[in-house]
Amino acid sequence: MKGKILVVDDEDDILNLAKIMLEGEGYEVVTAPDGDDALAKANSELPDLVLLDIILPGKNGFDVCRILKQDSKTRFIPIVLFSALGRDTDKKMGKDAGANGYIVKPFTIDILKGEVEKHLAIVRKIKFSAALALSHQQVSGRKILLGFDPAAPYEMCLRDFVIEFMENGDEVVVITNPSSNLYAVAKCEERIQTIEAGAQLMLSPILEQHAGKSVAMIYDNLTDLIISDGIKTAYAFVKSALERLADRTITALFLINPDAHPQSEASSIRSLFGSHLSFGRDGLVKMKMN
Repeated sequence: MKGKILVVDDEDDILNLAKIMLEGEGYEVVTAPDGDDALAKANSELPDLVLLDIILPGKNGFDVCRILKQDSKTRFIPIVLFSALGRDTDKKMGKDAGANGYIVKPFTIDILKGEVEKHLAIVRKIKFSAALALSHQQVSGRKILLGFDPAAPYEMCLRDFVIEFMENGDEVVVITNPSSNLYAVAKCEERIQTIEAGAQLMLSPILEQHAGKSVAMIYDNLTDLIISDGIKTAYAFVKSALERLADRTITALFLINPDAHPQSEASSIRSLFGSHLSFGRDGLVKMKMN
């Protein structure tokens, strides 16, 4: 999980150079030639980091940076400005706009790689929790119900959860199925244990395998279970699972698409959890955290 980088520059040579350099290091790269496209891509792609030129057509880099840092959906994405201007006034303006770093063009692969890795290392340990205005310690150990909109890129939110807990030393277990958006994310990381979901899932062997360790677990998803086995079976499964996962060394995230069920069914599942989150077009939202 090297990460996704959004590179913004109106000069094709710089854009292509940065893209080649970063892809050579294993990053996924998305590009934008101007400020408006950068804002659209940041919201649709939710990159792990933005490399942002200052001089752009339309909105300049300072404007784009300021807008992204004021948006709850994108404010925790690190932004590194780059420009041929290395003046202290430009660096100060970038800092005032919320930028996390600054690179002077032309840059070498070592400078670019170093700056990207530095800021990713910082944000990876806190990104999921910070989006909720919480610390990692405040999220760790909770059993959380996450209501998701299947039309939104909710797998990116789950990716942030997985990365944060791996970076903090937890072992990660993802219970999912091949048709899920999360499946591809989980399978590309060898440190994640991926298990097929279902009503017959036995948690005891999983917990025994990770005994004495801090574990972060995702169950993807309860909607499939309700549809295939009925609300009574799903309710009983969740209730039993929460009892088995009560240890504070276990953090668990259960997914549900609430709009796929009658309100009474969604409410019955929701009643089992003290912590509720939602992910839709506005990003990750804290609904209830007891």
